[in-house]
This record gives sequence, C-alpha cells and structure tokens, in this order.
Amino acid sequence: MTHRTEKKNVVEAIFSESPFWNFMGFEIESFEEGAVCLKVEVREELKNVIGTLHGGVYAAMMDTAMGITARSVENTPLATINMNVNYLRPVSEGTIYAKGRVINRSRSLFTVQAEVMDDKDQLAAHAVGSFKRVRPRE
Repeated sequence: MTHRTEKKNVVEAIFSESPFWNFMGFEIESFEEGAVCLKVEVREELKNVIGTLHGGVYAAMMDTAMGITARSVENTPLATINMNVNYLRPVSEGTIYAKGRVINRSRSLFTVQAEVMDDKDQLAAHAVGSFKRVRPRE
C-alpha cells in the first residue's frame, strides 16, 4: 500500500464516522497530497424550494473538500475559521464535484481554495477558506 493510499484510507475512515458526511452522501473521487476531489449525486433532499441544489450543499461540500485537502498535507485536526463562497450557476441534476487545492500554508494556518463543477465540467461555485490547526479532543 502506498503512502498516499494509507493517508486517503485514514482520512476516509475519519470522515466516514461523521453522520453529516453520510447524510450528504459525499465520496472521495480523487486524493493527492494538496489536491482532493469529492463528489455527490444531486438528490431531492438536497434541493431548495426552486428545485436546484441548495447553496448550503455547495458550501458544505467545498468546506469539506478544503478541510480534507489540508489534511492530505498534514493529517491533523483543523477548524474552518473563514470561508468566502461565490455561487455561479444552479445545478438541479447529475453529479457535482468539489476540487480543493492548498494555495498557502504557514505554521498554524492553511489557505485552501475549492471549486464545484457539474458533470458537464461547468463551474458552479468557488470558495477560499482558512483552516487552523486545533488540538484533538480528549
């Protein structure tokens, strides 16, 4: 088993225990150090009152993709301290993908960006977030 596969398995195991992760239906599509892609199928329970994917789904997916991307570099607990989201186009069916990429790293902070693409490779949302290392709960 490669080091990358081991890291992916550890991160996937951590997140698979999350009720929120399981409710949302997130899956890891690809996993590279500093670049992770998640996917989720658009389902009725994730849509808003006008029949498109709820903005909170975009935000949650990009937040999660960015957090996992930071953890792919350094497997340590992190907390989102800031996130700026730009919603660009509605999606109402198919699969969406959130691709995270580390753009800066310091001793205590990661800055990560993410994009949500639909299954036609059209940009649907963009975000930049800051993630701070936190001490594990005891």
